[in-house]
Amino acid sequence: NDDDALYTDDIATITATTTTTSKSSKKPISLLFLPSVQDYSNVILAFSQNHNKDRGSIAAAQRANDLLNRMLQLYDTGKWGSKNKPQPLVFNAVITAWSNHNHNNGRSAKKAEAVLNLFENLYFDPTKPQYDFAPDNVSYNAAITAWSNCKEIASVHKAEELLQRMMKNTDKYYNYNNNNNKAKL
Repeated sequence: NDDDALYTDDIATITATTTTTSKSSKKPISLLFLPSVQDYSNVILAFSQNHNKDRGSIAAAQRANDLLNRMLQLYDTGKWGSKNKPQPLVFNAVITAWSNHNHNNGRSAKKAEAVLNLFENLYFDPTKPQYDFAPDNVSYNAAITAWSNCKEIASVHKAEELLQRMMKNTDKYYNYNNNNNKAKL
């Protein structure tokens, strides 16, 4: 499928050869384009806002999730440098993309919560001080919405658990940040 080809792991290694020549060498210049955090963020935001009659596309949510994972890989391997890092807005957009589904037996809600878990784990991981931002109210509210949209009986309890976790973690984030002085990049 040609559409799927755009979203492979090679999305970050798009190359373009130009016919421009260097004045000194007269050889063709080959340019390597590495999409930036902003490029990825814009595409993820577009996927998170993908709505149809069923309040979003599971394929769009999965692509947003895959792009977030690719962003984290590029950042963690140093290919983007320390200043070009994924922002909380991107995590929130992926959680929102999953929360736009009110069907599929809770799978979307579980995926939304998995992204929230990843977000929390990156913040508290002492080996990753570069992730100096924590989930916020938007993050938790989007995950709670995912469970609220779910038709399962247990979804009410899952939504309430996330609310309790959000209240508990508010103090935890504050104390962790003050006690450990997470590195600011």
